[in-house]
Amino acid sequence: FFRMLYTDGLIIVSSHSIFFFVGWTFLHLVFLAKLKNYVPQLLFSYTLTLNCSMFQLIIFEITGCLEQKTRLMNWKIVLVLTLINLILVLPFSQCFYLFLDWGVSIKKSCIWSVIGLLLYLYTFWKIGEGFPTVNPSSPKKDFISGLLAEEGVSRVGIIGVTLMAMLSGFGAINCPRTYLSYFSKRGQSTETAHIEWRQQQLMESIATKKKRLALAQWELNNRKRDSATSPTAWSVSSIFGSLRRRLTSRDDDQDRICKLQDEIAALEKVSTRLYIELDDLVAAKEDIEFSKTLKGRLYFLLGCFFSVYCVYKVLMATINIALNRVARIDPVSRSLQLLLHNMKVEVDVTFWLQHISFLLVGLIIMTSIRGFLVTLQKVNDLWLNNVSNSSIVVFFSLIMGMYFTSMVMLIRVNLPLKYRGILTQVFGQDIQYNFYHRWFD
Repeated sequence: FFRMLYTDGLIIVSSHSIFFFVGWTFLHLVFLAKLKNYVPQLLFSYTLTLNCSMFQLIIFEITGCLEQKTRLMNWKIVLVLTLINLILVLPFSQCFYLFLDWGVSIKKSCIWSVIGLLLYLYTFWKIGEGFPTVNPSSPKKDFISGLLAEEGVSRVGIIGVTLMAMLSGFGAINCPRTYLSYFSKRGQSTETAHIEWRQQQLMESIATKKKRLALAQWELNNRKRDSATSPTAWSVSSIFGSLRRRLTSRDDDQDRICKLQDEIAALEKVSTRLYIELDDLVAAKEDIEFSKTLKGRLYFLLGCFFSVYCVYKVLMATINIALNRVARIDPVSRSLQLLLHNMKVEVDVTFWLQHISFLLVGLIIMTSIRGFLVTLQKVNDLWLNNVSNSSIVVFFSLIMGMYFTSMVMLIRVNLPLKYRGILTQVFGQDIQYNFYHRWFD
């Protein structure tokens, strides 16, 4: 018993340490060591560790790794920690760092964050009342125990499945556009040369105006210095005349400087837009050249396959909604049954189902984690200058936690029936899983 406990504990601790290290290192690379506060980085790594732990437990369930009691205990611990993290810790941290960004003191930020957390809990609870997520005949639970059981899981699932559906819908349209050379922008060399010429003219104009601006500022500073050191005249007329000339000259200089600054700012905006357009044309030209290579042709074939698959997914989602249909058997089992029935081959179906399910679920998990982290890096590049790093990291931790928790709920249908029992037991018997698949469609 102690040997089994030691082995299982060593596997769990080692894997969790690796997950935490990966999250910490990834965030460090994304922000290029600009994240001075380590608390958001800890929250992100902790959230990623919990999410990867759920995926790992699914793999362990298929492969039979660890004892069944150990897996069940880990499922329950990870799920409770995930719900506490998503419902209490991360929303409070998000409010706290937002108030700090707005210049509120730490003490007042804590007070306002508690108020924000209470509003979040009220909204979070109300979200689930309009959806048939839990069996209505199930016994009602109080607020606290409900949040850490089916009620909490169901509400996290609503938000997470909505995010997954939005990203999947975007991917169904963007994937063919990305992989098929047919959608590549045909950049002409004459258009590229014209934009390069305009860009060069703009840069020369900006440089000229900056020289004029520097000269105007230098002349204004010289006048201020000369006026401070000039001898004082005692006649009334000379005093008023000198004062009028200085004020008029200074106002003219200030107007000229402000006008030059506005012109430079406007030209720099135009230059930025031209640079982006030029970069798009160069990238399109490179894509066209790449499509002519062997690797480019393979990408085109891959794009054709994904295009057909995306059209199939859109059609099946529409049919599922229209016919109120939900898949009762996982795609692997269904495909294998059809294949064996048509080929009339006798093999150990259970053996192959286990291994194919393992490969399929592993592929789904790896591509989803990679896709989410790539999206995180792209959005971070857009928001880095507008919002503090701490707020961005906490926000993505919250989104990531809900996204991956909901994904575990949807992965359930891709598992054979013998592996679904543990997920049903952990997430709750009273959750209406069919609703989430229809909501996703």
